[in-house]
Amino acid sequence: MRTAIISCGPSAKLYEKRTIDYDLIIGINYAVKYYQCDWWIFQDVGQLTEYTPLGSPKIWTIHTADYLSNKANRPFKVNWFDLGVVPYWFWPSIWTAHTALMVAYKLGASSIDCYGFDMVGNGDITGISTVERQNGRTTGRWNREKADIDRMLTWLPISVSFIKE
Repeated sequence: MRTAIISCGPSAKLYEKRTIDYDLIIGINYAVKYYQCDWWIFQDVGQLTEYTPLGSPKIWTIHTADYLSNKANRPFKVNWFDLGVVPYWFWPSIWTAHTALMVAYKLGASSIDCYGFDMVGNGDITGISTVERQNGRTTGRWNREKADIDRMLTWLPISVSFIKE
């Protein structure tokens, strides 16, 4: 199953130029505000109250439906499923991008194209450097996240490509 994962980095815009029809589309964080996705992956509960996704993506998050419903003051259904056996280092460094890769794999992806996985600077999907991104998007954080993704790629038995300009 050919899968696209769209994150919030500037290269997410390249998804608009794709020539591939994907079987499964997963949106990370507020990428679902710009692109219709089958699944919405997030860890920060603020995503629910700040952003409205296009369409009705299924939600996978580490939070329970009750917790999300209480935080957002409306009911939510969480399509949680166990990610199964993962490397010991996966859970301590749980970034949303890692979770999206695992969810795609568990849903049956045979290959994954990643958009918006820039992992550099503070720019986002809108092309603007936002305060939110400036506060947490440091070189140190990107280096840790890149190292964890590189480790994950040696473990995943499927092809993963990062689409960038």
